[in-house]
Amino acid sequence: DPTTVIDRVVGGDPAQHAANAARALEVVVRCFRAGMQEPLPLFPTFSKTVADGDPNWSKWSNYNGWGDAGNPATAFFFGAYSGAELMAIASVEGDPPGAGGRVKCWAHYLWDAVGATSTEYSQ
Repeated sequence: DPTTVIDRVVGGDPAQHAANAARALEVVVRCFRAGMQEPLPLFPTFSKTVADGDPNWSKWSNYNGWGDAGNPATAFFFGAYSGAELMAIASVEGDPPGAGGRVKCWAHYLWDAVGATSTEYSQ
């Protein structure tokens, strides 16, 4: 599939831009720091579909091996999991709060912050 590019900018009231940017940065820094301690179940494409409430299993693993499970960095830690097994990984202490397992909690933590602090840019 061709790559889709979506530019995002700080969203909301201009008076809130600094606060929104700071909130988004806090999320990114937490994800980075947590990811330096252990492999987080955050994936390049599958996590977004989870956060959107409709896990697209072909974004995890499809018949051509072109899902996130086929990415060498992802496959090393999570590639042996089926989609259902991946979603069943229980949350652990230190994960973001939320219903569901680790994959769902981290997906919502990151992508909900993106949605709450930015907007799609169009010219």
